[in-house]
Amino acid sequence: MLSNLSLPSVDAPEFRVDGTPQLEGLIPPGLILTVTGSGPIYYTVDGIDPREDGGTISPSAVMVSSGDPIPLSAGALLKARVFSGGNWSALATGTFYVGPIASSSNLVVSELMYNPPGTSEDTEFIELLNIDSGNALDLSGTRVTGIGYTFPLGTSLAAGERMVLVKDFAAFSAAYNTAGMVFAPGNYPSSLSNDGEEIALIDPFGVDVQRFTYNDVAPWPTAPDGLGYTLVLMNPSDLPDHNLPQNWRSSVDLLGTPGGEDSETFTGNPDEDLDGDQLSALLEYAFGSVEGDGGFSPESQVIVGSGIFEGGQEYATISYRRNLAADDVLIEVEVSPDLEAWTDGSVVFVGSTPNGDGTEQMSFRADQPIQTIPAQYVRVKVTLRE
Repeated sequence: MLSNLSLPSVDAPEFRVDGTPQLEGLIPPGLILTVTGSGPIYYTVDGIDPREDGGTISPSAVMVSSGDPIPLSAGALLKARVFSGGNWSALATGTFYVGPIASSSNLVVSELMYNPPGTSEDTEFIELLNIDSGNALDLSGTRVTGIGYTFPLGTSLAAGERMVLVKDFAAFSAAYNTAGMVFAPGNYPSSLSNDGEEIALIDPFGVDVQRFTYNDVAPWPTAPDGLGYTLVLMNPSDLPDHNLPQNWRSSVDLLGTPGGEDSETFTGNPDEDLDGDQLSALLEYAFGSVEGDGGFSPESQVIVGSGIFEGGQEYATISYRRNLAADDVLIEVEVSPDLEAWTDGSVVFVGSTPNGDGTEQMSFRADQPIQTIPAQYVRVKVTLRE
């Protein structure tokens, strides 16, 4: 018996992207989402039915005519009905994301506080950076593994802007000046591993944005492991491989710079040596000279020596002081048998030690015991990044 069954007499509205019917999904950059129907259409972007119980119009509903655009700046759960002749249509529902969304070409993990000083983990944070200087990114539905966090619908990150994800906002705001910071909604529920772990950012369609594994032992910077410093991605605008430890460094300052940056840019003539100490202006900058090029800088001289390592054997060593903020320089340790062919293939990174003044001491050794290799030349090569 169907005599008591009431069916809608009005067809449900239809969502369209660039004129093509689309139930849900991505709205590519530059395209427009519209809705069509056989009468006035009421829609919501907060997941609420535009028709209230009893048939009245929801206060959050917006009325449009068939073919009108639905303006969205970030992901939303749309619900729409046609209301014509006193009758409501069936409900049209779809979750839409507004391109560009986060991808491996526009979003990086720029800073990590994975092991705060002390016994509490509550001041942990992850900082993300939108390196697209011209477009905001829709982060809606993007998941961050390792901390169990998913960006809620409606979350976007402006062009060139940084966003901070925190474990405990109350604890974080007690430790940091939060003025001007942009925060992800809410707290993340899990903790970052103090021993290193894989972190993945995954877009709402299951595509990796970034996936990498950090660590707390050399060749990864070790100062962020409980000493109060953070792990900072170098030259983020160049999209460095997050899995390579040489693309990360310790923060310049204790507790890092969430929401900001701590890098510098070299200016001037790189070949000048105003103080006559055999260190050019570029070397003074790269090695973190206390006096710069205005005074002698013995602390910035490269140190060559030897040390005892695995199996109690002696290895040739080299160390130098590095300006942590000088992300625009590349420093390489190279060896040569004849001063012509240089390579970094036989050099092993030992570790880094923070000096507490915005610099750290970088230490390397040969890959073979000193008595087993012939005499070699060694140099530290400093170049400005392109």
